[in-house]
Amino acid sequence: TGFEKEIWHRIGVYNQMRSLARVMPVTGKITFPSSTTRATAYYTDPVTAPAGQSGLASASVTIDPHKLICWDEVDKKLFYASTADLTDFLASTFAEALAYAELYYFTNGNGTNQPSGFANHTAYSSVTAVSLETGLVLAWNDLINLEYTPDAKYRIFGTYQLSTNALKLVCKLQDSDKRPIWQRPVEGKPGLINGYPYVLNETISGASSLSGLNTTEIYFGDWKAYVIGDMKTLALEMSDQAGDSFKNDSVYVKMVAYNDGKLRDQAAIDYLTGIHH
Repeated sequence: TGFEKEIWHRIGVYNQMRSLARVMPVTGKITFPSSTTRATAYYTDPVTAPAGQSGLASASVTIDPHKLICWDEVDKKLFYASTADLTDFLASTFAEALAYAELYYFTNGNGTNQPSGFANHTAYSSVTAVSLETGLVLAWNDLINLEYTPDAKYRIFGTYQLSTNALKLVCKLQDSDKRPIWQRPVEGKPGLINGYPYVLNETISGASSLSGLNTTEIYFGDWKAYVIGDMKTLALEMSDQAGDSFKNDSVYVKMVAYNDGKLRDQAAIDYLTGIHH
């Protein structure tokens, strides 16, 4: 429906992981091949036997959509108010809530009845953690080390993900020629860090170091390695009998989406850890 399309559009705007990751429509559980190697590609002549299978199918990642529920209580007056654009109100309300929940769990989820977030270091222990060269203080050299940890085939598509606290630190950094490494977005062009695009992700969890200082992490890599599986049906239900809606003369509105997210290749991203802010 038009209402569903509007919600999906807004979810894509609010949840930046959907513009970075590989989003796949699915109808249920599905398994994708997983590997750190490319598929086999070669030139040949008509009589040459086919080359052997690459390591593309040597491992796999299973996408099994989880149930994501969003609900709100709406005063019945809104349904009767001729000047109120209820469709726009509900689309905005639900899309924002669903998108934030998705982003949080695509980042931090533990994989149990929810996606496996790329920042879940238990689930993805092979994602390389890059330590700062000097204690907890972020420097330009640290970003260079971060950028050159993934293989070149990932680096050419590299994008940073970081929190506002981390971006504040990056904005103050200069390269070896004393030039700022942060470029602000201008005229529709994305902001850049050291020549690479970046997106803000406020759900990247902070932590405390052993010395009690607040720390954060900065991520870099090719985010197409993160796979999002979507069942493209949104279930919408309304009731004026559920909960206290009858007593409050209101309507309970509930929406259910089904999706999952997993990192297909742990070599495609890495992160700077223990950054004091």
